[in-house]
Amino acid sequence: MFMNYVLLSLFLFYIGAFGKDITFSSCYKGYYFFIPVIKNCISYVEKEGEGRFTATVETIGILKAFKDIKYRGFALSINDKSKKFFFVQREKDFSVEYWYEFKDALILTKKSIKRGSVIRRFSKVVPNEEGYLDPFTATVLLFKTFRYEKEGFLSIFFDGEKYKIPYKFSKREEIRVGSKSYRCYVLVLEPRLQGEGLIKTKGKWKIWVDERTGFPVKIRAVFDKGVIVLNKI
Repeated sequence: MFMNYVLLSLFLFYIGAFGKDITFSSCYKGYYFFIPVIKNCISYVEKEGEGRFTATVETIGILKAFKDIKYRGFALSINDKSKKFFFVQREKDFSVEYWYEFKDALILTKKSIKRGSVIRRFSKVVPNEEGYLDPFTATVLLFKTFRYEKEGFLSIFFDGEKYKIPYKFSKREEIRVGSKSYRCYVLVLEPRLQGEGLIKTKGKWKIWVDERTGFPVKIRAVFDKGVIVLNKI
């Protein structure tokens, strides 16, 4: 089940300030059937158009005893255009790493898979005249524009595939997370991402975004094996 959770750090978190320079960091705790199973932390800094996004995910609680898994990711963007992307997932004797470099209308890709002592490496150049973005940068762009464009698509490149993920502004809603109440915009997405070791996403995902700050405070993600809910810590 944990293999699903990487998708949450891939494209469901955004830094919600809308000024020229942006600095934000936060952590989220994920629950599966009310049991805490993961912790996800993100940070984003943008200065003079250069954005740097980092994300981590790791198992916690009972799940950690059975599945000690860690994910790390980084993206560099210039004026909301992808420049570099790195992502790694590790579990015991298995790991997979992705490196992307975006150049003009091309994406230079490398992928490394390690199982025990066996390492396989792949490289490929992918045409990108359509301007697909890495998952982190695509999410940043979504939250910069959704107040003005109430529906559209996230154009995401990941694991050798191009995805058009539909999103739509649904409604405004007041919710309570922990001891705090938030007035939120509700976004609905229908992701269909598949990566190494991942099982399938399913149905509609919801993101509750704080009206005041633009930060996500709650996410409900659906997979073919169940539902995970992440709350801002």
